[in-house]
Amino acid sequence: MNKTAVAIGTTGLGFMLIWSGVTNAGVLSTVQHLTMGVAPIPGQPQSLPQFNATVGSAVNTPLTTEPNTGTGTATGSTIANAALKYQGYPYVWGGKTPSGWDCYGFLTYVLHHDLGYNLPNNTYMGYLEFLSWGQKYQIDEAQVQPGDIVIWPTHCGIAVSSTTMISAENPSAGTKVATFREGGPLTPEPMSFYRIKGSLVA
Repeated sequence: MNKTAVAIGTTGLGFMLIWSGVTNAGVLSTVQHLTMGVAPIPGQPQSLPQFNATVGSAVNTPLTTEPNTGTGTATGSTIANAALKYQGYPYVWGGKTPSGWDCYGFLTYVLHHDLGYNLPNNTYMGYLEFLSWGQKYQIDEAQVQPGDIVIWPTHCGIAVSSTTMISAENPSAGTKVATFREGGPLTPEPMSFYRIKGSLVA
């Protein structure tokens, strides 16, 4: 390998490491996004398009795991109540703590700090990292109960009823309860619902 190739490779790796640190994105997530030509942005996690050979176009396909008995440490009601105590807390884009967080910072804080779940990233779990987490499984909207996760590529919240969720919405709204569609992204995006294993409401 010549010196020029080594220099280019080293520079590229350095850039990815710096970018992943600046954007709160994991290195793997950063590599995946940059190879797709999309830069990850804090507070705005993006799904990677996956090629659908039948249709011949890129589609967003959620990664899911099959339900099992699980090893959850909280019931759905416990998860919802842990989130509800933060109503009115401020929104800060890219933030990760009660002094200011965005939607994914809020979700990460409640699940890890308050409830002790071990997440793919215990500081700031983004969209792709959530999808890779093995402690959840996908459900239908008709099955939603308190404690389930409501998620879009650029937003997420924690269900507090079958139709409402709490999320860190935006700087003017802060952390608040709203219906799934009122509290969701401003632009149309695919909405998914997940249940943490072992978190059925008692």
